[in-house]
Amino acid sequence: MTSRLRRLGIALAAVAVLGPVAPTLASSSARAGLAVVDGNDVSWPQCAQGVGNGQGQPLPTAHRLFMIVGLTNGTGLHENPCLAAEWQYARDHADHVSGYTVPTYPTRAERRDARDGHFGTCHTLRCRLRNSGWAQGEYAAGSLRSLGAHSPMVWVDVETRYRHPWTGHRWRNRVVVQTMLASLQRAGYRVGIYSTNYMWRHIVGYETTLPEWVPAGSTTRGCYSPISRGPVWLSQNGHYYKQRHEAYDENGLCRRAPAMKRMFERV
Repeated sequence: MTSRLRRLGIALAAVAVLGPVAPTLASSSARAGLAVVDGNDVSWPQCAQGVGNGQGQPLPTAHRLFMIVGLTNGTGLHENPCLAAEWQYARDHADHVSGYTVPTYPTRAERRDARDGHFGTCHTLRCRLRNSGWAQGEYAAGSLRSLGAHSPMVWVDVETRYRHPWTGHRWRNRVVVQTMLASLQRAGYRVGIYSTNYMWRHIVGYETTLPEWVPAGSTTRGCYSPISRGPVWLSQNGHYYKQRHEAYDENGLCRRAPAMKRMFERV
């Protein structure tokens, strides 16, 4: 075993994995009104305790049509501490894989660091926020390159935060998010947004036609609860299996979702 494979094996062994989730249901189940689970998403909470900010939450063990892996540890310029292990896990347990990233409003230190960046040397807050947003996009793209990943799309998760919060000034938040989206697009990725209509309006407050991934407590309800003016491609349900004491984010494809190759890397 090479040292690289040995490190991967150790990382995977450290990731907490408990019992299986319910099997993926066929399209006939959808017509019957049952919940359809097409895919899961995982991130830093599924890293083992003691690995970065991991919480030791279990990984889903059923084979899915797709998995989406969080690239960050919940903040825009810090990587998921078990990213490589989770990406490989997703490739082993799904037919298609993609990633999502979490933009954050820069801290005072990060704003200071952003005085110089993609948009040059800054003398205004707006300029520093643009530099920070661009850097966060570059950071996510760099994480994907380090994995040798070929996903055509990156989802951008914009939601209410209690740690590293957004400001009460929507224009400031909007500058960060819009510039991060532009950075990822410049890097060659299709981008979509993960949020709700309420959070999107209160955090950034602008309309967009980008593809949408909506958390709605259901793998289907989000398909009919748009964030803004874009097509809803995915609906998310955070499901807790009481008998097994396990919780997973489960996702369903919406009718407006395009061919898988437009969203995911084929494993």
